[in-house]
Amino acid sequence: MDVKASLIAIANAISTDLKRSRQIPPPDMIERLLQSLPGVELILVDLLISEGQKAKPRAQILEVLAEMLFVAVETLRRRIDGRHAEAIATLGKINDLLRARANSRQMRLNEFAQIGQCFARAKLDPGEDIRELATLLAPPDAPAASKARRKRGGDASEDVTPEMILGHMAAVAHSFGDDPFATFAQIDEMVSAFPQDAKAMFCGVLATAAQVAVGEAALGFLLDRSETVWQAVLVGLATALANGHVSQASAQRLVLMRNWLPAARQPQFDNFLKNVRLATAAQKQPLPRRSLLAPESLFMSGCDGAGAQTMLAVCKEGRKFGLASILVKHDFGIRDAFVLHGLRKSELDAMFEQINTQTASLPTTTETIAVLIDHGLADNMASGEPPPFGLIEVLETVGYGMRVPHQITTEALVGQLLAGLPDRRTDARALKAALQRSGEWHGQDPVVASWFEDDDRLVALLQGQPKTRHADLILTQFLPLRRSFWAHRLAWTALSLKHGPDDIDCIDHALLARELLGTRDLATMPVMTMIAEASAKAYAANQR
Repeated sequence: MDVKASLIAIANAISTDLKRSRQIPPPDMIERLLQSLPGVELILVDLLISEGQKAKPRAQILEVLAEMLFVAVETLRRRIDGRHAEAIATLGKINDLLRARANSRQMRLNEFAQIGQCFARAKLDPGEDIRELATLLAPPDAPAASKARRKRGGDASEDVTPEMILGHMAAVAHSFGDDPFATFAQIDEMVSAFPQDAKAMFCGVLATAAQVAVGEAALGFLLDRSETVWQAVLVGLATALANGHVSQASAQRLVLMRNWLPAARQPQFDNFLKNVRLATAAQKQPLPRRSLLAPESLFMSGCDGAGAQTMLAVCKEGRKFGLASILVKHDFGIRDAFVLHGLRKSELDAMFEQINTQTASLPTTTETIAVLIDHGLADNMASGEPPPFGLIEVLETVGYGMRVPHQITTEALVGQLLAGLPDRRTDARALKAALQRSGEWHGQDPVVASWFEDDDRLVALLQGQPKTRHADLILTQFLPLRRSFWAHRLAWTALSLKHGPDDIDCIDHALLARELLGTRDLATMPVMTMIAEASAKAYAANQR
């Protein structure tokens, strides 16, 4: 069975199961189904477009294909993050296919929007030239087409009005219980396929909303990378402020966001914020109740091989629970942040059971989590990747208040972790014991199981070499170039272990991170031998 036939069979099987269970399998299960099939991203895009072109498209199959595409694109994004040439080339091929289908009118706006939402959920930007395809596909009464008509000097009398947009978005907000964060997430996916100018117009209108949830959802677009979108939202908020539609809760959220903005935007934003404070100072509106919740439990995972690290906070909400989560991708920044509300104890326990199969989450403190958040925000600033709007909700839920980007070097982090310990915990004898114990980490922690190299440079090194030499070549020729990389992973994992049941694990990881920052021969470090062997196995698996 070829790849296309296999994907159709998987989609049909999931669709059949969906009729019984009314639930699509979780992303990790779909990823396992797709991982042995090459080139699935391009084929799934083609299948989704082809299904949408049918006289009677099957809505359930479209839903399943879209979920499969999201999982495939998310995997692709992780490989692009790792700077894999073949992943970057695959994205180019997807874009070429979308251009060809749009230019030949072999794709409708609905399918294009679905594909755009898959990219938005996976946090992979296909590029402005791809979003501009919406102007070719949009019907005459769509905002994107209206914008295009104005550019061509055409009649704009049939344009969608601001009142129509606000009315529709108020209904969207109501369907999410007037939750501004859930509303933003839905709108953000929806406008992800819009060309930049059309998105700016749409978000600028949202910012003027009198309906509280819509207006507060619009705040999230102040974090958009696009200067055009940012300016449109700021103008819209100024209109809302003049009309008395900016609440004290919105004012506080604006204050929290201020330090996350690019430096070039901050002076203009500060002037606006001054006006907001003056206008809302006398308001007596109650703040959201969730901002008063205190966490019952805080957890932090280790740092996996891809640089992903998670924070979890469990909060009591009456008889139920809230679960706040932050995902940090080191060198990129805070990638995701959200809060799940109204969970039953059984639901919470099931979530933690699933989480702990993928990563060990250990108890931690608010101070330690603050270090991770501030460092993640600094990575956001450095990479140009804005933090997610959902981070505001997490900060309110956990009660953190303002967080300021602050990068901490690996050397400084290791120094803090080892500071104040008695000499016997950090001397040569302690180091020898830590080195011995590190050889056992792989079988004890699912995070350590992800510690391997998967890099185009590694492929170039190993191609044509006997399989029996792969691990040794990686250890002696590749990993010496990656000492600071692995010192970083060890140091941040040490931080996650700081408040565990036994601080010996934290100290062991910190000591080995210190050695990697030095000149120790990697062949004397069992953990590095383990990484070399795991990398050789991953290379062999990818060559099949």
